[in-house]
Amino acid sequence: MITLWGRNNSTNVKKVRWVLEELDLPYQQILAGWSLVSIMTRNIWR
Repeated sequence: MITLWGRNNSTNVKKVRWVLEELDLPYQQILAGWSLVSIMTRNIWR
């Protein structure tokens, strides 16, 4: 399975998701990026 790192609103992630879905390849997406750093950091320290 392919792991795709990135935000849903990223242009590059959108392109990769489109290709993966067109080729019917299984993938999991992990949300990551500068806009999520503060959210992820808060969750780590809980």
